[in-house]
Amino acid sequence: MSVEKSKNPINEYPVGIIYKTNQMIKNILVLIFSFCLTACFSQNDIKENSDEFINSQIESKIPDLKSLVESNVMNPFTKKLYSDFAIDTFRIGYYFRNKNRKVPVNYKQQVDLVKHVTSRYEKIINKYYQLLKTKSTETQKKALIKSQNAWEIFKKEESLWILTRLRDDWFDYNYYLDYCNIMKQRMIILFDCYIDFEEHGNY
Repeated sequence: MSVEKSKNPINEYPVGIIYKTNQMIKNILVLIFSFCLTACFSQNDIKENSDEFINSQIESKIPDLKSLVESNVMNPFTKKLYSDFAIDTFRIGYYFRNKNRKVPVNYKQQVDLVKHVTSRYEKIINKYYQLLKTKSTETQKKALIKSQNAWEIFKKEESLWILTRLRDDWFDYNYYLDYCNIMKQRMIILFDCYIDFEEHGNY
């Protein structure tokens, strides 16, 4: 039976393969969210809010998360890639949730927190961008660089647009959170592409 193809400017990818990769990432993200949520709320009334304490809590939970994620990945060659991605995103999510719930904060503190989280997502974006460049053919690399340059322009314009809407109240937090979610989605897209290269190579 022939496999239905979807057209791509660089390659033709089997629809089934892309769906499987995307679905695995969705499953991993659900696992991370559930693990993060359970880990955060299991601490109940702990009032310690220092970065040092939160980071020590994160590191203590990583072995269980790594084991959980890798037990759900069938491909032995990509188990570590998925768990590395899960650990990176868990660190950010756990930190954000704990900082938000441990002590009362005003909207300016929350905006600063979202900015901090956004910058951490951007570091992961750059990580997978650099990894993708090492896996790409020359044609793919040119397209990837062009895409990333366009992404950088978009980020700058989006930031400028946000600045025009700020009004020194809680709505500012929502605008920055929307921007943060855009960064998170870009991170997922680049990781998805990287996993596709690792699992199926250039074809």
